[in-house]
Amino acid sequence: MKKINIKIILKGILLILAYMLLIPEISILIFKLLKLNLDDPIIYISLNNCVYIWTIIMIVLIYKKDLEQELTLFKKNWKENLKIGFKNWALGFLFMMITNLIIINITGNIASNEEQNRTLIESMPILSFIFMVVFGPFIEEMLFRKSFKDGFQNKQIYCYFSAILFGSAHLIASITTYDIASNPYQLLFIIPYSGIGYFLAKSYIETNTIYTSTIFHAFHNAIAVILAMLGG
Repeated sequence: MKKINIKIILKGILLILAYMLLIPEISILIFKLLKLNLDDPIIYISLNNCVYIWTIIMIVLIYKKDLEQELTLFKKNWKENLKIGFKNWALGFLFMMITNLIIINITGNIASNEEQNRTLIESMPILSFIFMVVFGPFIEEMLFRKSFKDGFQNKQIYCYFSAILFGSAHLIASITTYDIASNPYQLLFIIPYSGIGYFLAKSYIETNTIYTSTIFHAFHNAIAVILAMLGG
């Protein structure tokens, strides 16, 4: 096996671009052709649902066999998998909290992605919980972890690659909706996001089943959403 399989990496990148750019743009075009008002909250929610649903269908069609095999593997050794997953999540959570506190002291603001999530949670708490705890973790683990796993012979390099890509994706909102030139320190938030991404990738490598990292990604998001709902 080659140290780096370019075909697998390019395939993973194309899937991420499809999720972040192609599917949303096609969905927006369809909604506009149907003369639906995207400023209407109900229509906006429906648009997001379409993006998530089409992405999940795409993922399942591509990775159906792997999902079945890794589910069987997870069930076979679920106690050990959960133990490994929790250990890595705890380390990632600790790293994320410490680096977040340091960066917030430097920038004076929370990450723009976090700010947008809090706004969404305040306006649509139940749907936000579904998006961030059910759909989001599965999609992100499949795209940022699963799709690149076989692209690297060196699994440590894989973990770093997956982590940085994951962290970078969470900064796209900063680049598109905020003036980064006036507050370049926002880019520092790639560190905490990449940190948790690294430990999720590590969970996948150590258990060889995507369900381990998905469960703890969902657990992590659930804590964040609940704290936001409680005003934490």
